[in-house]
Amino acid sequence: MAKVERAEAVCDQNAMDDIILASDVVMVARGDLGVEIGDPELVGIQKALIRRARQLNRAVITATQMMESMITNPMPTRAEVMDVANAVLDGTDAVMLSAETAAGQYPSETVAAMARVCLGAEKIPSINVSKHRLDVQFDNVEEAIAMSAMYAANHLKGVTAIITMTESVVPR
Repeated sequence: MAKVERAEAVCDQNAMDDIILASDVVMVARGDLGVEIGDPELVGIQKALIRRARQLNRAVITATQMMESMITNPMPTRAEVMDVANAVLDGTDAVMLSAETAAGQYPSETVAAMARVCLGAEKIPSINVSKHRLDVQFDNVEEAIAMSAMYAANHLKGVTAIITMTESVVPR
C-alpha cells in the first residue's frame, strides 16, 4: 500500500503514476498531504488520485478526519457526511477512520454512521455503473471475470454477493 502524504508524490502526473503503479492500493492521507500542499490544492489532488488509481486498476482508500467530530460527539456534522459521501461518489474503494475509533468516545456509533453514509452514496445511480475499461480488451481471463462480476453486481437488483472462480476445477 502506498500512503500518499508528501507534496513530491503529487507534484505532477508522472510522480502520481509512479506511486500508483508501484502498489496495489493507494491511501490518500489527507492530513499530512493537506499540510504540505494546502487545503485548496488538496481538493483537486484527492479527486485526481482517486480517478487515476481507478484508471490504473488500483484500489483507493481515503483517510484522515473523515468523521473527526465524532471523537467527542455522537453524531457527525453535515460537512463530514458530505465529505464521506463525496469520496464514495468520486470512486474511492474505502474510507478510513483513525482517532474516531482509536480514541473516540463513540467508536461503534462512528462506524455505523460512516456505513450509513457510504451505503446511501452507493445507491446513487451515477456511481453504480463503472464506465472504466468497458471499451478496452482485457489483458487476462481473471480481469475479464472480475469486470463481468462487477457488471453483474451493478445491474442485478437484490444481489448481496457474487462469487467467481478464476481457475477451473476440471483438469485440462
